[in-house]
Amino acid sequence: ALRGPPGAYQNLVRVRLLSVVAVNANTEDPERLAAALSLSRKVFAVLRGEAAGSMEVLMARIALVIGEERRSGAALKEVVLEALGEMCVVPGMLQELYVNFDCNLQSPNLFQKVVLFLSKSALPISPPLSSHNVRALEALLRALQTLSVD
Repeated sequence: ALRGPPGAYQNLVRVRLLSVVAVNANTEDPERLAAALSLSRKVFAVLRGEAAGSMEVLMARIALVIGEERRSGAALKEVVLEALGEMCVVPGMLQELYVNFDCNLQSPNLFQKVVLFLSKSALPISPPLSSHNVRALEALLRALQTLSVD
């Protein structure tokens, strides 16, 4: 039988799981990125504040970088927009982003970066709307709806 302090094994599994998710999210493969971002959303929904450091790595260094880079492919940007839209629906997720990061002077303004990225992505550069613009607008509307309900 395994012996140790209560929660030690849960903490070990949590740390390992989040590090594997972060490594797998740093990819150019849209399917692998989608799976990693989907899993991370589920982990963050359960762990909340305990996973704040991993959320910072995933959001600031991976998802938003892919979304903002000009050389990132359209498929990767679609995956990022879809994942951000799904994260916006998780009750309290945006509020926690704001409280844990934007209100902390030592942390990046993740809430601001997410909303700014979605806002920029929702507006088309040229007149016809693309699926990229529609996904960003849907994610932004989900974010506003979630904020108004909570």
